Amino acid sequence: MKFLKKLLSSLFVLALTLLFADTLLRFIPSPVQYPPWHEIGDPNSIVGIEIVPSTKAVERSACAVSEITTNALGWRDKERSLKKTPELTRIAVLGDSFIEGSQVNDDQIFTRQLEKILGDKFEVLNFGLSSIGTVQESILYEKLVKKFDPDIVITAFYLNDVQNNDPVLEGGPGKNTPLSYLDEAGNIIRFSDEKPFYAFRKWLRIQSPLFRLVKAVYGRLNGFADKYDERTAASTYPKAYSAYGEPETDDWRRAWNTTEGSFLALKKETEPEKKFFMMLVPGMLEVAPDPARLIRSNFGEKYPPSGFDPQYPRNRLLGFAQKNGIDVIDPQLPMVKYIAENNLEYPYFSYTCDGHLNPLGLKLLAEEAATIIR
Repeated sequence: MKFLKKLLSSLFVLALTLLFADTLLRFIPSPVQYPPWHEIGDPNSIVGIEIVPSTKAVERSACAVSEITTNALGWRDKERSLKKTPELTRIAVLGDSFIEGSQVNDDQIFTRQLEKILGDKFEVLNFGLSSIGTVQESILYEKLVKKFDPDIVITAFYLNDVQNNDPVLEGGPGKNTPLSYLDEAGNIIRFSDEKPFYAFRKWLRIQSPLFRLVKAVYGRLNGFADKYDERTAASTYPKAYSAYGEPETDDWRRAWNTTEGSFLALKKETEPEKKFFMMLVPGMLEVAPDPARLIRSNFGEKYPPSGFDPQYPRNRLLGFAQKNGIDVIDPQLPMVKYIAENNLEYPYFSYTCDGHLNPLGLKLLAEEAATIIR
C-alpha cells in the first residue's frame, strides 16, 4: 500500500512539473512558443505538406524574426474567397518557401508586394508552400488552385525544385519523403507510410510547447550524430547544388526531365484560357559577382566541383521556355544591376544565416513581375 501511495505521489508531482513546464514555455519567446503552422505527412493533404488554417505564429531564426498569419483556406495570405470578383484580375502564384515567405512579415511576402505594385484592379493569391517542387505545384493547380479560376498563373522556380521533383533525390534510395508525386499514368502516389498515432501526435504538436521542445531536441540530437559521421561529411555541400551544371547521373537527368514536364503540364492546363508565366527566382550564387569564391569560403577549397555553372539552370529553362512558347519572368539581370549600382555586399538579397530572399529581394522580384504582367 505504501508503494502504491509513493507511486501515485510521484506521478502527481511529475504531472504538475510537466504542466508547469508546458505552461511556462507558452510565455518564453522561442521557436516552440507557438503551434506549428505547417503539417508534414498529413495523409489527407494534397501534396504531403499543408499550412494550418487561421493561425498566428512567430518564426524565429538566428538572423530573422517574422510574424506569420494564415487565412481560413490554409495559405500564407489575407482572407480570400473561392469566387472571383469580376472587376479584378486574379493572379495565382505557385511556388515553394520563397513564395510562402516565412522569413519575412506578412506585408513583405512576394504576393503582397506584387498586389500593392499592380494596384486595386488586381488580386494576387499566395499558393506558396515550403519544401515542394514543380511536380507538387502542378498537382496543387489541378486539385485546388484552378477552382479559384485565376486569370494569370505564375509558377516560381528555384534551384532546389529539381531535387524536390524526384523522389530518389529528395528522399534517398528508399524514397523517404512525405511529398506527393505522379506515376507514369498521372496518378498521385506517395512513398512514405502514414506514421502511427498521427492524429494524436498532431494534437500534441498543436497543443503542447513541451512536446514541441522534446521533438526539436530529439531531431537536433539525430542531426548532430549524422553531422559527425565521416561517411556523410560531403553532404555539407548541398545536394541541390548538383543542378548547377550538366546532369551527370540518371537521377539528375530524370529530375530535370520531370521539372520541364511539369511546366509543360501547367502550360497545357492553363492556356489558352489563362495566361501562364514561369518565374525564375535567382539564388545568391546566381547574382553574386564571384560565386566560386563563396562556395570555397563555405565548403572548402575542393569546391566547387568541376562543371559548376551557376547560370546553367537559368540558361536551360530560358531555352526550354523559348522552345515551348512559355512566357518568363526573369529578374536576375535587374538584381545584378542593383548590386553593382548600390555596392550591395554579401549576402545581397538574402540573410547571413538563410539563403531565402529578404524583403528587398522580394520587392525587386515583385517589381520585375509587375513590369512583365502589365
